[in-house]
Amino acid sequence: MKKLLLSLVVVVIIFALGGVIYWQYKNNTEKSVQPSITIISPNGGEVLKEGSTYTIKWETKNIPAGNKISINIRRVAPPPLPSEGQEFDPIVFVNLENTGSKDWTVSDMYPEGNYILEINSYASIPITNPISDESDAVFQIIK
Repeated sequence: MKKLLLSLVVVVIIFALGGVIYWQYKNNTEKSVQPSITIISPNGGEVLKEGSTYTIKWETKNIPAGNKISINIRRVAPPPLPSEGQEFDPIVFVNLENTGSKDWTVSDMYPEGNYILEINSYASIPITNPISDESDAVFQIIK
């Protein structure tokens, strides 16, 4: 009787451990195949001079081959926030190929200040369910 009970306990433990190992493997596998996009630069702390050319860089994982890339810019105003909206077009690029980088000449339409870039990967326009990332911190545009 003791041997039967011991055998039963060992079998239950083996099944429980197997279930935990399978669950962890499945979760890690699902996370590793999720599509993602990450801004490499500018990702915070950079100082860009108006008129200069800067390379925007990003990395993608598991993005469908036909997806396009768009890049938007947003000014981060210092407090107090302005009562009016932005004075420039927030779209920097749209319908780019997913090459991992794009040269950008910083236009004079951007006032001096702090900015964040957002990058999106999408299947088609209108953009729905984009895979997105934005700069981790602000970068500056100066005259």
